[in-house]
Amino acid sequence: MTRRTLPPIANSRCLIILILALGLVGCNHKNSLKDVPEQVVISTVTAVDSLYSTVLSFSGTVSPNKEANIGSVVPGKVEQILVTEGGTVKEGELIAVMSDEFLSQSEIEYQAVKKDFERMQTLLAKNSVSQQEFDHIKALYDAANLKLQMARKNTEIRAPFSGVVMKHLVREGENYFFYPNLSPGMSPSSGIVSLMQIDPVLIKIKVNEKDLNQIRIGQKAMIKTDAIKGTSFTGKITKISPLLSTISHSADVDIAVANSHHRLKPGMSCTVELQLPAQRGTMIPKFALLQQAGTKDQYVYLIKNNTAQRKVVNVLSYFGDWAVVDNLAAGQIVALDGKNKLSDGSQVVISGEK
Repeated sequence: MTRRTLPPIANSRCLIILILALGLVGCNHKNSLKDVPEQVVISTVTAVDSLYSTVLSFSGTVSPNKEANIGSVVPGKVEQILVTEGGTVKEGELIAVMSDEFLSQSEIEYQAVKKDFERMQTLLAKNSVSQQEFDHIKALYDAANLKLQMARKNTEIRAPFSGVVMKHLVREGENYFFYPNLSPGMSPSSGIVSLMQIDPVLIKIKVNEKDLNQIRIGQKAMIKTDAIKGTSFTGKITKISPLLSTISHSADVDIAVANSHHRLKPGMSCTVELQLPAQRGTMIPKFALLQQAGTKDQYVYLIKNNTAQRKVVNVLSYFGDWAVVDNLAAGQIVALDGKNKLSDGSQVVISGEK
């Protein structure tokens, strides 16, 4: 039997063809691998429809319920101040006594006019004087009587309401004159004593226009202050200003708080929390949210048919570890763990749902 052998050149050609064939097979295998998309392992969570309650937080200032600088409309010497600074007084209680020169003068004038008036009454009854003459004397009598009453009120200074005497504005023996004198952050300081009603106190806050429609008169509020650690106070909204600031676009709101022990003092700063009525909304864990770099836009990855879809969401509020969003539907699947590895259109493998 004759054995045939290929010439050396033919052997070389066969070897080259074999190498090329193997290379083509290898390339085709690599291309086939590239065609298989990379899959990201993630966990997911389902958006839920739930009740939630939003809490609005504000910075506030403690103010008196009422305040007044008590004085006299008539200048004179202050003879006595009968209340101490920090002392409490009842409505109508005598606070200070002024010199009585004006009262004595008014009393003398009144008595003199009173005699003329009584004499005129007798003469009028006998038709000895005209009605016009009688009316003239009666007008003088009425004016003298009013002057006497004013002198009495401005000699004995009484409290117009119950409260605490915060400060003596003049001292005993000093001459008192009525003139406007504004103190920073306070009412006009002209007067003999400064009187404030601090039970209840008013907490004053400013509410932005976008939140005004969510609050109402009578709504409860929780108040905390750094000056009284570990204690909170409950109050109610008593006033919402109908006028908004053209600069801050906010309205002044007053909250009344019982303060029988006078622990809350005018001028204290505080934090006010208003809990809004419960409402329904779509909620997802805050951890599912991503933020677009350089913007305030927040987004999530929806998972459908093992594919990630980027979706921008609008966060209405936060409730504990959950976020309330208004453009997701309950039941939609959202990426949780592994979300940072995703891009729009990524293929995913779900390892679990939370």
